[in-house]
Amino acid sequence: MNSTLSKIQRRLTMPQIDKAQEFDNFFCDEYEYLVQFSRSIDPKTDYLDLLHDSYIRCRERITVAGYSGLDFMNFMRVTIINTYKSGYRLKQKRPQVNLECENYYQTIETKLQLKREQEQQEIDYQNQVEYLNTMVYCYISETFDEKEQFVFKTYYLLKPKRINYSQLSNVTGLSITAVSNIIKRMKTSIKENLENYINGTITTGHTVSA
Repeated sequence: MNSTLSKIQRRLTMPQIDKAQEFDNFFCDEYEYLVQFSRSIDPKTDYLDLLHDSYIRCRERITVAGYSGLDFMNFMRVTIINTYKSGYRLKQKRPQVNLECENYYQTIETKLQLKREQEQQEIDYQNQVEYLNTMVYCYISETFDEKEQFVFKTYYLLKPKRINYSQLSNVTGLSITAVSNIIKRMKTSIKENLENYINGTITTGHTVSA
């Protein structure tokens, strides 16, 4: 994973000011929807802070690392979900101190340092996941036709809700066999070609659907 990440970082180095402006416009246009989406994840959390933190993370990713995709909505939703999961896990990590211990101040510092290291590890992991998510969607956008992209994206967006091939068939209007074949073929293609795509050693082009 780390070697793949470093390859992506070498490739995406130029700031994309125009892309950042496009993202700002998208965020303004879709703000109300994104508020509702953030709230739907956990109404008890501070969903506005969640949304704004996610916006900052996305924009920093675009201006620092670059983003060649066109699907800002999916990029934003994935980041909101990952930001929420990261924040939830960090809330579970509370330093515990034995006040009867003579060195409890040192114990506090040790536990806080451990917490900071755990937070950084979590941030690094989320950064890796977001990079790879971005590159996967760029790859399928450049490699597969619109019908295949629609099937694949619908499947993975609804996967947390346990969508099956029969339900996906109803959503897409394709047969169960066609849906299954498209997803299997795209999974195999991503597994075999993503690293070469990131390295720029393959030329993509839309495939012809079966």
